[in-house]
Formats: sequence, C-alpha cells, structure tokens
Amino acid sequence: MLTRLLSESPFLAVFFYDEDCPECDEILENLEEIDGEVDIFGIGFVKICNAEAAAEQGLHTLPALMYFRKKKPMVYDGDLT
Repeated sequence: MLTRLLSESPFLAVFFYDEDCPECDEILENLEEIDGEVDIFGIGFVKICNAEAAAEQGLHTLPALMYFRKKKPMVYDGDLT
C-alpha cells in the first residue's frame, strides 16, 4: 500500500500508529486537524495502523511520523503530543 501511495504522491506524510496506544488517538486527532492545511501545499497525509509496515521503514517505536519527499523518507523525531 505504501509503495503505491509513494508512486502517486511526491509529498506524503505518514502517521504510523497502534490501535492499542491511548496517546495515538490524541496525536491522530491533532494531525487530522492540520490535514486540510497541508493539502494546499500538495502534501498527502495517511495513517497506517501496521507495526510491520512501520518496521519496514526502520521504525521500531510507535507512534511515528514520517515525511516522504519524492520517495525519500525523513523521520520526525520531535514530540508528537
């Protein structure tokens, strides 16, 4: 799924999360508030609830936010809350 999304969108923000994570819900709500704002810059936003997909990107701790610019990943390492 992520491979397809990356081929369709040159700029993509991906939120990897776990449905058993209470703080993930709060972070997701905050990110969804800015989803419309990033659309005007041509940045797609998706959420992926899949630890295996996160691990494929080198992420071992969830939640995590990655930004892909022309398929090149950048991990956000700041505070998500």
